[in-house]
Amino acid sequence: MYPTPYYNMIRSKNHIYDYRLHLAQSAIDLGVKPTARIFKTTASTVRKWRDRFLNQGLAGLQELSRAHHGCPHKLSKADEDSIVALRNSIPGFGAEHLKDEFDLPWGVNSIARVIRQRCRTRIRKKKHQRKTTSDTSKPLTNLTLDSRSTPNTSMISPITGLLCSLWGCHDSNIPSENYLPALSSLPMPTKSQLPTLF
Repeated sequence: MYPTPYYNMIRSKNHIYDYRLHLAQSAIDLGVKPTARIFKTTASTVRKWRDRFLNQGLAGLQELSRAHHGCPHKLSKADEDSIVALRNSIPGFGAEHLKDEFDLPWGVNSIARVIRQRCRTRIRKKKHQRKTTSDTSKPLTNLTLDSRSTPNTSMISPITGLLCSLWGCHDSNIPSENYLPALSSLPMPTKSQLPTLF
């Protein structure tokens, strides 16, 4: 159980830091084993935070980075300079080509990292996106008046040909797609003529 009152714990900005501070102070005042029983932890943990508090003060209670402090297999500055020189001599070669051509002892990923960080690389072009026919977000501004107003006579050309043949206006020189303009100049049929048409 946490020895500090719950109200004080939730008001703290960093309750882990406060926990370590109380643990270290309790270890100094009461001892290691009594503090371990109060805080329900091990004696080694109590000694760790007590020693860090005595040696470093409040800064010793802060969380330290768990990352590695060094990378033993990282390329040296001279190795990176040699990779950069080879790449500048042949700008079109990538990491795999440089490794195969010059028999470099380093890995492909390490060579690629050096090229990416220290060499000028070509910016990749964005992938072209095809415009679909269902895209109706843009207005149809490229249409002319004739293309929008001219009717489609592909389906009614047989009907207009029949009407022209019945009315006597069929001309062999007039193509079927021009029957509709020819009908516009004719008078409307009378009721007596309608049954003969259907």
